[in-house]
Amino acid sequence: LHGRKPPLVRFSKWLCAELEIHGISCFVSDRASCRNSNKLVIAEKAMDVASFGIVIITRKSFKNPYTIEELKFFSGKKNLVPIYFDLSPFDCLVRDIIEKRGELWEKHGGELWHLYGGLKQEWKDAVHALSRVEEWKLEAQDGNWRDCILETVTLLAMRLGRRSVAEHLRKWKEKIKEEELPFTR
Repeated sequence: LHGRKPPLVRFSKWLCAELEIHGISCFVSDRASCRNSNKLVIAEKAMDVASFGIVIITRKSFKNPYTIEELKFFSGKKNLVPIYFDLSPFDCLVRDIIEKRGELWEKHGGELWHLYGGLKQEWKDAVHALSRVEEWKLEAQDGNWRDCILETVTLLAMRLGRRSVAEHLRKWKEKIKEEELPFTR
């Protein structure tokens, strides 16, 4: 997690709560805001033992050295679960970011590895890792947070072998679909 904007914080807390409710332990940390080395060490130990690494990707994630490190770390372990927050996977192409292509990257793009403080190739490899994650194409856009969170919990439960959680969520979705009011949110 990188950022302090209220919608991002709200989404991450909701996701964490949903995972915990269904018996999936999780750890949330914005390592960029850790003020001392003890907190960083704790976060790194949690990353080491994690079965999956959920990384919430925002426009500003590509400037953050901790996010780039997390992308490299979890993609190396083949347990990266990226959630695109107000982005889509197709927005996160290295070429588009560097060359400032498109509306999104005109302002936020460019040579972000300078801001990241690392080498260009390391940065490119980390961002390319996102495109290699085929199974997890989770997008949290305005209006679909609940669907994204439930899909994340369902996919993680299935991968962790907790079929009862996935079945419970499937039944709940069917029930809500029938009972939900037809008004827009």
